[in-house]
Amino acid sequence: YQNQTQLWLRWWDREGNLLLTGWEQTQLERLRGDREQRRAEQAQQQVEQERLEKEQAQQRLKDAVTRLLARGMTVEEAAEILGLSLEDVQQSAGSQ
Repeated sequence: YQNQTQLWLRWWDREGNLLLTGWEQTQLERLRGDREQRRAEQAQQQVEQERLEKEQAQQRLKDAVTRLLARGMTVEEAAEILGLSLEDVQQSAGSQ
């Protein structure tokens, strides 16, 4: 403190917890904030990853429907092969 180096008296509460100095409290709050920010970023990355995986799955479905229909299959046959409803296959075929 004020460019002095010496032993300082530290205070403890009745439960035996060390009372932090202002600098220590600031550092602790900064670390907590950093940790929370990392958690939020990880959650956002997880959401983005799930969105990309969903888009990829939808694209694979569209590709499969396109290939089956291009080979002359009916919508009903494509639905049966892919294990999908007629509506799902029609939607995939119509969104190309």
